[in-house]
Amino acid sequence: MFDWFRKKKPDPIEPSPSVIVPRIKHLEFLDSLREMEIPEEQLPICEPLAGELLVTYAYDLPDMFAMVTPDSLD
Repeated sequence: MFDWFRKKKPDPIEPSPSVIVPRIKHLEFLDSLREMEIPEEQLPICEPLAGELLVTYAYDLPDMFAMVTPDSLD
């Protein structure tokens, strides 16, 4: 009976390349991820922009941004 009141988890979204957007981040963003011991292959793809800024890429999903990683491109 109580299952009627539980929210159903949405089906996982398979991100499409058409929703990839650039996002500007500071170098400390990558430092923070490395401190959390995120494996290198799961770090976001990024390129230098200017000074201490980077351009990272993310899937612009309905409820969140999901970082584009080398693994996600496979």
